[in-house]
Amino acid sequence: MLKLKNNYIIELNAGYIFGNQLRGDATHIFDSIETSNGSLINEYGEYAKIRTFERGYFAGARTGKIFPLCKKNPNSGIIVMAGGGILQHKIRIENDGNNTPQILGDYKKGYDKMSYGFSATEFIGYMYFSQNQLMNFYAGVELYQGFTKSGRSYDYSLMKKDTQERIDLLYSIKAGWIFPIYSRVPDKYYYY
Repeated sequence: MLKLKNNYIIELNAGYIFGNQLRGDATHIFDSIETSNGSLINEYGEYAKIRTFERGYFAGARTGKIFPLCKKNPNSGIIVMAGGGILQHKIRIENDGNNTPQILGDYKKGYDKMSYGFSATEFIGYMYFSQNQLMNFYAGVELYQGFTKSGRSYDYSLMKKDTQERIDLLYSIKAGWIFPIYSRVPDKYYYY
């Protein structure tokens, strides 16, 4: 993050996405290979232990401005930022024991719903830079709107290629501690 003297901010950012609660169509990815009670059968004829998680990443850039709340500390105040980048996400499928051939190896890719595309991002929050340069932090709400499509050539749960374009909405509460590197004005020397 680069803060300019006029309180404008320029930022390159990247982050991982972690989640453990799938929603919507993602909860039905194994419908075509499940038993009537919603389980998968492993190679030993037993119920398989399957867990699913959301995984992904965002990489991009954004710019914004700090709007000071008081003249005493013009470097602190409400921060508003907007930008864009690349969003990719998929369903991470874990099979305890790796003994369920329906979802091993390349078959797993047919169920993981990997998607990618351009994403817009916004952040609104509060940024504080102390006068003594020791306590510097930010906190706020971050939003993403991803315009994604499938990254797989075939989707086993649909039994065809997924050609649907979608809008993925993500939000998070973000907070961080800032370790600033201040540039100093060089001393001026006058020689006569």
